[in-house]
Amino acid sequence: MRGERTDDRGPTTHRRTLRARPPQSVAAIGLCALGALLAGGAVAWASVAPDGQYVGVAAGAPGALTLNLSHGTLTTFAGSTSRLVCTHGNAGPYAFRLSRSVRLKGDGFAFTVTATPAHSRSMLISVNGRRQSGDEVTGTIAASLSGYQRSVNSCRAETSFETVPANRTATEHPASDNFGRGFTGGSLSAFVGHAGFDYANHRVTQFNGAVHILCPDRSHFSFLLDTAARGLDPIKVNDSGDFAVSGLAPLAGHGDIVQFSLTGQIHGNRASGTVRAAVAILFPRLETCSSTERWSVVAG
Repeated sequence: MRGERTDDRGPTTHRRTLRARPPQSVAAIGLCALGALLAGGAVAWASVAPDGQYVGVAAGAPGALTLNLSHGTLTTFAGSTSRLVCTHGNAGPYAFRLSRSVRLKGDGFAFTVTATPAHSRSMLISVNGRRQSGDEVTGTIAASLSGYQRSVNSCRAETSFETVPANRTATEHPASDNFGRGFTGGSLSAFVGHAGFDYANHRVTQFNGAVHILCPDRSHFSFLLDTAARGLDPIKVNDSGDFAVSGLAPLAGHGDIVQFSLTGQIHGNRASGTVRAAVAILFPRLETCSSTERWSVVAG
């Protein structure tokens, strides 16, 4: 593929099957699903999204979408279009990646990628994105394909994407915490309902807790909340022993965005609380899944 940069310095050369929908509806449905999900819980929004690696998903597109921001530059971007609706039939989706870095204009970026998929004449993919408050980078991916399988057959798609910071590299969880024991490997499903964290000076750090997220179609996903990896430490504990935090995280191996919330209360040498996680699955079909797990631990 050949990318064409569209920053202020001018251009530089540088799959499960989704049910067919009109191009605009995929983006609209994806945005509505994510918006409804995030409205369902209190998320502590921060300043505009910082530099770093981001992971997320595009509505109606397979696999995770990744990008990296560094010093006002988009250095990497890899994702996929949604399925294109054609004059005759459907095409794609098509994976693509940015081959050259792109300078941001303010908080936004834009670039195009050209390609020639099999059985077609040409394809143009246009990406527009922007840093948002709350540690998110969002945008749209539009694709147009000409001459697919026949000279007069044209195809189009447009969808939205949303990304959040990837997990930070965290030190391996200690074998023994102040309270309970954190996840040290093995089956994440077996860790559901358990928790572990350190507590000192009215601060909780290195909290680990897992949720088994259940969907209406009985599919399920395990999600690990690691506050160190999400950059949430330390978490303040009030005079009554209560603590809480919420935010967004990528669902490991999928890219779909998880909205999570953690509550806890410490009473002497015991602590208990809940971890809630909700996710809008955007491929291969749209569904919203959520679960709440209770946890209870004692001081080590």
